[in-house]
Amino acid sequence: MKIQINRVMSLLILLITISYTGIFAGYHGCMALIGSVIILFAAGLSDKFFHVNLKYCSPLWLVLFLYLCLNSLLNMPKSLFYIVLFSGGLLVMLRVMNAKEIICIISLFKAAAVILAVSVLMQAYVPAVFYFLADKWFFYSNQYEVLLHLGIECHQYSGLFYEVSFSALILSLGCIICFVEMIYRKFGRIQNLMFIMAMYYAVVLTGKRSFMLIVPVLLAAFWLFSGYRHISLLRVTAVFGFVFILIWQSANIFGIIENILTKGQGNTIQLSSREQYWKLALDMFQQKRLLGNGLNSFDIAFNLTGIKEAVFDFAGAHNSYLQLLAETGIIGTVLYMSGIFFTIKTGVNEMFSCYKHQNKNKMIYNSIAVLALLLIMIYGITGNVLYQPQQVIMMFLFFNMILNLRMINDSDLNRKQKFKITL
Repeated sequence: MKIQINRVMSLLILLITISYTGIFAGYHGCMALIGSVIILFAAGLSDKFFHVNLKYCSPLWLVLFLYLCLNSLLNMPKSLFYIVLFSGGLLVMLRVMNAKEIICIISLFKAAAVILAVSVLMQAYVPAVFYFLADKWFFYSNQYEVLLHLGIECHQYSGLFYEVSFSALILSLGCIICFVEMIYRKFGRIQNLMFIMAMYYAVVLTGKRSFMLIVPVLLAAFWLFSGYRHISLLRVTAVFGFVFILIWQSANIFGIIENILTKGQGNTIQLSSREQYWKLALDMFQQKRLLGNGLNSFDIAFNLTGIKEAVFDFAGAHNSYLQLLAETGIIGTVLYMSGIFFTIKTGVNEMFSCYKHQNKNKMIYNSIAVLALLLIMIYGITGNVLYQPQQVIMMFLFFNMILNLRMINDSDLNRKQKFKITL
C-alpha cells in the first residue's frame, strides 16, 4: 500500500487547524507539527502533484518572508519559532489543492463546528454527562481541570476544545459555512438554519463577546452583498425594515451591545486585562518604530513585567496588529497587512467574477474563504490570530483556497460528486 505524502500533509494541516486539544494545543507541540509539515513538503517536492502555486500569489509574501528573516536577528533564538510558523503558513498557502480537497476541508470544518456545538450545549445543560465524557477525552493532561474551572466557576463553556476563544472561532466559522450554503444551495436549508442557531447559541455560551457581535454583522453584510444584482421587493422591504427596527429600538440594541461589552458590570468596557497587554506593545513600538524589537520579543517583555505570576512560552498581546508593530515595526506591519489585503482583494474580485459568469459552486467556496478571513482579521483586534499557530495556519489555508479556486472549474466543485479516497 503506497502512502502519498500530499495526503499525509493534508491530514497534518487539518490536525493543526481544528485540533485544539492534547499535545497539539500546546505551543511547542503545535510548532513541532508545523515543522513536520515543512519536512514533508521538502520530501514531496519530487511528486508531480505536489508543487507550489506562484501564478496568482503576490510577491509581497516573499518580500515579507525575507524581511522577517532579517528581523529575527534582533531576537535570536526565540524568533526562530515564528520563522518556522510563517514558513509553514507560506507552504500551506502556496501548495496546489484540487477541488476534492477544498470540498473535503470545508466539510470537515463544518462537521467539527457541529460536533463542537453539541459538546458546548451538553456542557451547559447536561454537565454530568459532558464532564464524564470529557474526563475520558482529556485523560492525558491538565486540560480537563482548565475545562472544569471555566465551566463551573466562570460559566464559559468551550466543549471538547477546552479553550473558549478557539472554540468560539470554530463555531463562528461553522456559522459562516452554513449561512453561505443556505443562501446558494436549495437543498439542506432547514438543516443549515438549525445548525446556525445551535452554533451561534454555543458562541454565546462560550462568553466570547467579540464573536457574538462579529458573526451577525458579517452574515448580515454578506446577505446584502449576495443580492446586489437582484433587487427584489422582499430584499428592499427587509433592508428598510431592518433600518427602521434599528432606529426604533436603538436604545435597547445599544444597551444589549453595551451589556455584552461590559459583561453587565457597569459602564466600563471589560477588557480582561487586555489594556495592560496593549500598553506594553505600544511602549515597545515607541522604542523602535521602524524595525521593531524582533519576532516573538513581546513574550519576553511580557514575562519580565510580572503582569502574570507564571512564565509563558506564548502570551500574545491579544491584539495582533499592536504586537506586529512592536515586533516588526512599521516596515513589517505594512508588508504583512499589504499581503493580507491583496490576497483578500483577490478573493473578492473572484466573487464578482463568479457572479458575472454564474459560477455558483466557486462562489460558495470563495465566499466562505473571504468571510472566514474577515472573521479572523476582525478578531485579530482582540486576539492573537497572527501569532497563535492554529489560527495562523488556518488563515494561510483560506488564502490557499482563494488562490487555487481561480484555477478550478466550477463543475469540479459539485459537492454531490463521488469521492474516492485511497492511500
